Amino acid sequence: CKRDEQILEAVKKRLEDTYNLPESKCQEVLSALLKKYKGEEIKEFEKFDLFTFRIDFNKEKDMIMFEELGESRVPTVHSLFLSHIKPESYSKVSAFFEHNFPNKLNALIFNFSSRPNDESDLVDLSKFIEEIIFKSVLIVEEIQIWNCKITAADLNLLVTYFAHCKKFHIYWSKFDFSDEKTPLDFRMAFEPAIEEVSFEGCGAAVLNDWANDDSSLNQIMKAFKNSEIKSHIKQVILEDCDLEEDKIREIMETHDIKYA
Repeated sequence: CKRDEQILEAVKKRLEDTYNLPESKCQEVLSALLKKYKGEEIKEFEKFDLFTFRIDFNKEKDMIMFEELGESRVPTVHSLFLSHIKPESYSKVSAFFEHNFPNKLNALIFNFSSRPNDESDLVDLSKFIEEIIFKSVLIVEEIQIWNCKITAADLNLLVTYFAHCKKFHIYWSKFDFSDEKTPLDFRMAFEPAIEEVSFEGCGAAVLNDWANDDSSLNQIMKAFKNSEIKSHIKQVILEDCDLEEDKIREIMETHDIKYA
């Protein structure tokens, strides 16, 4: 499809950019900034692939570091945390995806934040969904989405383009499946490999209120049941969802989904 072609073109462009800005240069730039602003020193650059890079869009020092990073790419790291995203930082987040996103990482943690008080604390994932999936081929092991408003179209894209990751986690997020023209349909862009699925906190009363209305959870599990992913799932995590254990098992059994 057109989106797949665009993703491949984006990857080709990234490979071309790598020739202009080698990984070693990116390591030097980030190492100097980490030492200057976070007091972290990495002398052996080959250890970057074990490193967790965190950028908090609500911290002044991190934003100064981000400005100095300019258009330099973050080198290959193990995990990337993009934390505390607010409407006033949306443009900076988009700039990070365009210019600074690493060529490879094990895990992307998007909008890592404390649990929301209400929907006003949530990020509209639709504003970033294309940017996130365009980087999906660069993420190897795990995707985490925190504190977001997620439509059926958003969730379809996330599952489709991150099916190759073993861990698919969504935390403390609100689902909106009201668009009848867009049902949940988890098609595969890659060979499915998802083994662990989490919707921790999503059932809370201030979000989807699954204790009183579990329809969105049932829709999600039905979509997994009807997808190629179902046979790969080994664990579903539903902590802090205000659901009794018996109710969770009933839902999982209805949709023939493994639940540990």
